[in-house]
Amino acid sequence: GAVRRELLNRLRAIIRRAGGIWLRVAAFPFPYRSAFSFRIDYDQYDPRDFNATLDAIAGHERATTHFLSGVAYEGAPEALARMRGLDVGSHGYHHHTYRTTEENLRNIERGIRTLRAAGIEPSGFAAPHGRYHRQLASAMEKSNIRHSSEFSLVYDELPLFTGAAIQIPVHPVCLGLFLESAVRNGPQPLLDETADRAAEYFEELLCTGYRRGEPVFLYGHPTGRLGRHPQVVKRIFHVASQLSALWKTNFTEMAAWWRARDRIRFSVTRRKERYTVAVEGLPSGYRVGLESCRKEHVALMPVDDRLLRFSSESLAYEARGGE
Repeated sequence: GAVRRELLNRLRAIIRRAGGIWLRVAAFPFPYRSAFSFRIDYDQYDPRDFNATLDAIAGHERATTHFLSGVAYEGAPEALARMRGLDVGSHGYHHHTYRTTEENLRNIERGIRTLRAAGIEPSGFAAPHGRYHRQLASAMEKSNIRHSSEFSLVYDELPLFTGAAIQIPVHPVCLGLFLESAVRNGPQPLLDETADRAAEYFEELLCTGYRRGEPVFLYGHPTGRLGRHPQVVKRIFHVASQLSALWKTNFTEMAAWWRARDRIRFSVTRRKERYTVAVEGLPSGYRVGLESCRKEHVALMPVDDRLLRFSSESLAYEARGGE
């Protein structure tokens, strides 16, 4: 994300010096300025922690995505029953990312079969341990995985295409890292206090991403972590609920939007200080926004027809804290 922002800042400055205008299709449906989703990876199964985590997200399920490890949950039908109706993807069968395409393919497809046997049609995949390499990518392609999420490839960034699949980056720091550090570095650590510090960190991350107009995709694990400290999840969703222009979504919906956005094309003509934008490929089911950028300020305009006319001087710009 930092690399993209620096590159676009330089390119935008060149265009501005040449007398041009910087327009782009908004990264999120109109009128949202940012997007948020919480990804939960189910590597292990502990009934108490599992239920406590799902209880903590109650009322916010639409903004969550759940990746299940098949071997951990195939013997837990009551847990799988609670997953039905949520946005669920495969975390493989064994919680391991292999070195070869063939091994990864077997693991991915066995994990998918496990979920289907429980009446769950999985959408997407997240590689165990966040690992990504060519052999994994080849296996995902053979399994027709449409979106995935591996932070060793990219993190804190907009979605991007990796072949036929869409990569949905997450922030690589989770609650577990805070708790593990506390156990290593302190005698009898106060884990609840550590969890509270982690919640503050995630809250600041969410607010910063919202101000900058960047997506905030967080992740965590229920067993021994979110399930033992559900206040972390509750605080994050409380903050998210206060941000009115935040799109609270899941990974499947984000991938669908990103594919629809990719098909949008527009051309711009200028006559003095007035601009006419001709738009093609407007998707059904989403309202599209067009952004005009000036340094660290952005004006967001709805695109409700194939032609959009505006004067740059009449737009209302707001601070975004950088590209």
